[in-house]
Amino acid sequence: MLVHAVSSQFARTAEENGFDIPAYCFMPDHVHLLVEGTTLKADLRLFVAEAKRLAAHAARPCIRGRLWQPGYNDRILRDRDDAYEINRYILGNPIRAGLPEVQRKYPFVGGSKVTENTYEV
Repeated sequence: MLVHAVSSQFARTAEENGFDIPAYCFMPDHVHLLVEGTTLKADLRLFVAEAKRLAAHAARPCIRGRLWQPGYNDRILRDRDDAYEINRYILGNPIRAGLPEVQRKYPFVGGSKVTENTYEV
C-alpha cells in the first residue's frame, strides 16, 4: 500500500535525523506532518529531502511519475498551544474534506502523540 510505504520511510528518516512526528495525515493529493526536533542537530531541510527521496523510491511500484512537488511549506511553532491547534488541524483534515472513508476513523492519520479520539473535530 502506498501510504504504508511512504509513512514508514518518513518514520525511519525522522528517527535517524532526530525528529519525532507527533501527527500526520495522508490525504489523496498531499500530506500534512507535524514534526518536532528532538536533538540540537535536527535539520528540517535534511529530514524533508531525505524522507521525500526515500519515500519516492519506496512508492515506485505503486505510482507512475513524480510523487512529490518541489519544495514544501513549513511553519515554525513557538508555543505548545500552537502545536495543539496544528495537531487538531492536521487530524481534522479528512473530516473537513468530506472524504467518504471518514466514519469515526480515517485510516491514514496517526503520529506519536495521537489518541483514538484526537482526530474528531
